Amino acid sequence: MDEHAQPPGEPPGTTAGAEPDTRLLLASQRTFLAWNRTALALIAGGIAVARFVTVGSDAAELTVALLLIFSGAFVAVHSHRVWRRVDDALRAGQPLPPSNLPQILTGGVVLIALAAVALRSSCSRCADHRTHSPTPPPFAERTAAHGDACFT
Repeated sequence: MDEHAQPPGEPPGTTAGAEPDTRLLLASQRTFLAWNRTALALIAGGIAVARFVTVGSDAAELTVALLLIFSGAFVAVHSHRVWRRVDDALRAGQPLPPSNLPQILTGGVVLIALAAVALRSSCSRCADHRTHSPTPPPFAERTAAHGDACFT
């Protein structure tokens, strides 16, 4: 019998009382790591917005930055919970539990995109600046000239 052959009635990758297929455990870990890369990207994006994006409204900038950072933290925590549940199910030979993380992340990204559009449209100086100059001046000049710079 093939070492990866499955007895009838058993979920794929499991045999009653045996360690689950290593490939499934490693695939689960890779998925967990991918979610954590997403979380880190969201957190880094929030830090970048907080540090480099200025549109004249500190509250708007902070809102978008915090949305990104908290979304990243949520994805990191939730992905660990999902990974733990999947790992437990694999080891117990049970069906894999469903995850709502993709839907939550999609909704979060849509909210962040809407907040970024609102942030972008809230800067009246951005529109004025783009109409007067095809290329924005260097950051130091924008900051000195406007007090707060608009991102383009």
